[in-house]
Amino acid sequence: MRELFLLDPDVVYLNHGSFGACPRTVFERYQALQLELECEPVAFIARMLPTLPPFDLPTQLQETDLSGLNSRQRKALEYVRQHGSITRAEYVNLFGVSERQASRDLTELVEGNILTRQGRTTSAQYTLPGKPDGMP
Repeated sequence: MRELFLLDPDVVYLNHGSFGACPRTVFERYQALQLELECEPVAFIARMLPTLPPFDLPTQLQETDLSGLNSRQRKALEYVRQHGSITRAEYVNLFGVSERQASRDLTELVEGNILTRQGRTTSAQYTLPGKPDGMP
């Protein structure tokens, strides 16, 4: 059993599960996913987002027609739900679009009352309505 973990073989662990040790195969898979994310973040996120469980939108958004949103905007909503907020720079990095396109997409979400903008500079945070602290 010991060979399944990356733990130092010269140290006796009585309860290694309490400190985050994981089996070698799990760690190797984690590293492979991390490398894939670092090499091609946009492709990775585009591939992984559809496999994530569906998310619950705040009540006011459940009644909003989201059918007119492009795929980037839908993925941005998921990102905001998970992380609490998104900036224009994050949008650019996530979706590989220009700053101008990111601004257009985010402005459409704000004008549609789907996201709220906090701040007026390029570092403005976009959050879900009713989440002023940017908390998920």
